[in-house]
Amino acid sequence: MIKIVLARDPIEVEIPAYTDTDGIHHERATFLIQGLEAFPPSSNPFNHDIYNMGHKVGSDLWMMTPTHTYQPWRYLIFVDENTGQRVLVSKP
Repeated sequence: MIKIVLARDPIEVEIPAYTDTDGIHHERATFLIQGLEAFPPSSNPFNHDIYNMGHKVGSDLWMMTPTHTYQPWRYLIFVDENTGQRVLVSKP
């Protein structure tokens, strides 16, 4: 598990190229990660963000995005439904 304490300024995270146990090679990837202002705890994220679409990716984790699945992604926002904490992931 990696714990990242996020500031308002984005940090750049690089994932090096690697080959997984199935022999599939994955190229290097770079992302920007930035903390956002939290929503109220235990609230529906769509009551506070009427622009982005999203779906649950865990029992208490939402992934929100401004694009449809057939469109290139610009950014993702992960929202912890219990705490209201939000993290923005984007391309550099």
